[in-house]
Amino acid sequence: MMFPFEHLIKMKSSFCSIRKKVDLNFDYPKKSSHFFVNKLIDVPFVFFFWNKKASAIVPVNIFIKSWNDFFYPSDETSILFIASKNRMIFSYNETFFYADILSNLNSQIIDG
Repeated sequence: MMFPFEHLIKMKSSFCSIRKKVDLNFDYPKKSSHFFVNKLIDVPFVFFFWNKKASAIVPVNIFIKSWNDFFYPSDETSILFIASKNRMIFSYNETFFYADILSNLNSQIIDG
């Protein structure tokens, strides 16, 4: 699976629809993890992308415990893909975005 852009900054605005925008504090990861807990209810695992081609399948309980070891404030290429909901979470600095991947663009996600 690959996303149709090399970098988040190159993602077309029509690719997704932002459902929620929130600032999380990397200095208080346990408190900030509640954002992920609420968004990942009934999700057993997620796909975490560090860039277009590097990813891992991660159990949700592990991701939530160590979300700040996956995302970094300076990173602008990481995406948490929630396949069962066709949604994703990405960040810019300490601002996190929870978004729907628009169904008419799903054909741009290529199986590989």
